[in-house]
Amino acid sequence: MVSLLAMSVDNTSESPTERKSAIKQRHEQAASEVVPENRQLYIGGEWVASISEETFETTDPTTGETLAEVAAGQAEDIDRAVDAAWEAYDGVYSDYSTAQRQAMLSAMADAVEENKEAFARLESLDNGKPIKRPASI
Repeated sequence: MVSLLAMSVDNTSESPTERKSAIKQRHEQAASEVVPENRQLYIGGEWVASISEETFETTDPTTGETLAEVAAGQAEDIDRAVDAAWEAYDGVYSDYSTAQRQAMLSAMADAVEENKEAFARLESLDNGKPIKRPASI
């Protein structure tokens, strides 16, 4: 696994060509580890294509290379997601007690916390900003 700090380390003993190649290799390695395989929309508990079936490329601003091609959500997709959320609320979650809702939200927060390094690496690849202090994420 590529270290978070290794993605932003500056090795001044390398030539510009070597540095560019090393950066590209680090980014390709990191992308292979954190870019999700499924790039559809998650609506109603399922991975689905956009209504338009359109996609767009997300580009690594550091290398200029495509990280992934992802579903391009449309207004209709937002409507589907809102409808699915209401169905889930009306069908299941409205009957949850406060304690059950708290437990569910805590489990979600724990999952985000457990994956914070991967999220940080993915966001760094997507926006080009180096990660300096992973503990503060």
